[in-house]
Amino acid sequence: MHSSRDRMIAFLMVLPSLIILGIFVYYFIGRAVQTSFTDWGENPARPPLQEGVETDFVGWQNYDNLMSDMIQSNFRVSLVNTFFLTVFFVGGCILVGLFLAILLDQNVVGEGFFRTVFLFPMSLSFVVTGTIWRWMLQPNGGINVLPTYIGLPPIDFAWISSQAVWWQFTWTNVPQYLTWVGFAVLAFIAVRYAIQQEWRSVGFTAAAAIIVVLVFVFGEIQWSPN
Repeated sequence: MHSSRDRMIAFLMVLPSLIILGIFVYYFIGRAVQTSFTDWGENPARPPLQEGVETDFVGWQNYDNLMSDMIQSNFRVSLVNTFFLTVFFVGGCILVGLFLAILLDQNVVGEGFFRTVFLFPMSLSFVVTGTIWRWMLQPNGGINVLPTYIGLPPIDFAWISSQAVWWQFTWTNVPQYLTWVGFAVLAFIAVRYAIQQEWRSVGFTAAAAIIVVLVFVFGEIQWSPN
């Protein structure tokens, strides 16, 4: 049983780290969020790096520009690529890794060999791994020449330099996508509460669904052209 004195000593020992963390992490995060609601760096008459620069509050205008301005199209492309990289690549690696780990745990034949094959890439540096992938994805070799080993013509695809668009993402449909995702989450929660017969929680979930509908309708009215 720790006494109040022990807790106080422990808190004082941790306090310097908390102060440093609060100043150099959370304080600057808060300042960045605050700056994002101003015109800092947007007014040519007010250079952003001058001493005592003056800024005006512009609300959500900067975020609106990020999502609608043609100049900021690269940001939106990067945002979509990051989203799909997170969902498909990270999620796929976790699922495939879990599946392979379960298979190896079943005492399969050649278990030691497969363990070595799966763990060997972890001993390579990112530079070596990146170079190997560049060799594999070069347009004039790598994966493209694999069909030739079974008598088929090579694949003609520029893996590294291709500008082909696989899926055109429409930003005007983002509110609809978010609304359907919200409905799916709320439906899952409502079914879970209904199974547990927590009808009061089901009512709260229904109220949340109504709020989602109202927010979506309000957004459609606000952003619709006059």
